[in-house]
Amino acid sequence: MPEGNRYSRTPAKARRLGQILLGITAVSAILQLAYVLVFTHNQPWADEWEFIPTLCGQESVGKYLWAQHNEHRMPLPRGIWLALFHLTHDFRAGAILQVAIYSALAFAGLRWAAELRGEPSWTDLFFPLSLLHVGHSENLLMGYQLCFAFACLFVIGLARLAMRAKPENRIRTAFFASFLSAALCLCGGFGAVFSLPAMVWIWYLTLVPLSPGGSGVKGEGVFPDIPTSPPAPPQPGAKQRCAKFAIAIFSLFPLVYLGFYFQDYHRPEAHPPFEWKNWFAAAQVTMEVLAIGFGIGVDLWGEIARSFDLQRGYLWVPVFFGILYASYLVAAEGIHRFRNIPVEGPRVFGWVAVCVGVCGLALAIGAGRSGFGPDFGLWPRYSILTWPLLAVFYFSAVAWGGPKLKFIPTAFVLASLILYPVNTAYGVARGWYHNQWLGTIETMLLNGVPDAVIVKEQIEETGQGDRAILGIPMLREKKIGPFR
Repeated sequence: MPEGNRYSRTPAKARRLGQILLGITAVSAILQLAYVLVFTHNQPWADEWEFIPTLCGQESVGKYLWAQHNEHRMPLPRGIWLALFHLTHDFRAGAILQVAIYSALAFAGLRWAAELRGEPSWTDLFFPLSLLHVGHSENLLMGYQLCFAFACLFVIGLARLAMRAKPENRIRTAFFASFLSAALCLCGGFGAVFSLPAMVWIWYLTLVPLSPGGSGVKGEGVFPDIPTSPPAPPQPGAKQRCAKFAIAIFSLFPLVYLGFYFQDYHRPEAHPPFEWKNWFAAAQVTMEVLAIGFGIGVDLWGEIARSFDLQRGYLWVPVFFGILYASYLVAAEGIHRFRNIPVEGPRVFGWVAVCVGVCGLALAIGAGRSGFGPDFGLWPRYSILTWPLLAVFYFSAVAWGGPKLKFIPTAFVLASLILYPVNTAYGVARGWYHNQWLGTIETMLLNGVPDAVIVKEQIEETGQGDRAILGIPMLREKKIGPFR
């Protein structure tokens, strides 16, 4: 990284702007943490009732780690969630860890954007505005949802590796990318979708000869100028060839893992199978999932419009087409650089891998959820999974610049700013309702109301009644939260 591009070496005005951005991000992180502490309780919620026997030592940990949940096997986040619970005896620990992950990504986004640009910009508010709003409530109110947060973290890790990738460090880049790809597999089916294009990128880094020089085109972004007549690249030694071979072999982990993944796999009974006659619904759900990277506000603005008799106020539609247009511009610039600036090849290919992973996941959700109806992509839980697509577009626009791309950061921060109050209002409303519900359960427990009555009146409608009947005595025996 050129010395002059470091975040700490910007002029005085840029430093002050950087400090303001850091302050806003810190306040946003504190508010998101306060949201979790205020609106959640030390109780299991929804799917978490399924895991009480393992948390309380009544069932095998190994079976719990590999058990299928909906379409997913998630041994890594399940193991971390279990460890957090044993350390804290608090179901909120997973939600607090989510806040820590989102906060780390927001701060890192500020730094990386400034690093690519050479100085911070007010448009970098995109990171705290899109990551640290409480519209992520569906994830924040249930600690077990940290599986999505880890998937986002690892995908952004791949994007960061791509950001700094060049021919000279391709082996090191491929080494770390192979571990992130494997970690994504362990996060569930949604992570495995990301790991497959990452695997192809790793093959590109390890198997395709890459020249550190160019074809007379000067490098841009964070790389130094490329000489017009580069020296011939040195031939790799035996040690380097062995390292490349070992990385290429380890990068096959997703294929091997999926072979085990689908053993004894069964389609969730409550989920209708994909049918070709539902192709339109599947396409709509796919588009919704991509649009909701900006938060549930893209749907709620539509609800507001409908309340004023504006008929179909689907804000997610123009948001999706805006993202589609941004993808076209980024793709065109990426193809140009891939063809004409060889030093950019590793970075372009890495960012493409992330974008293909996000789009592949959106297609998978579209096919898997279309049977529920054409609006099933508008769930706030999905926003954290598709947010990396927006981040890659933002980073590429900052790194490459030019008149065609410079509008992307401005458009993204304005969209995030407009949607922020709606995302916040939704999150607060949902949090208040969640707090009231769990507060009622806590009051009933403290007043000695029989377990069967609590389950029938408060838990049965979540579909977890039978599991709660078995789990409440276990939690009482372990003296967890209000069950003590």
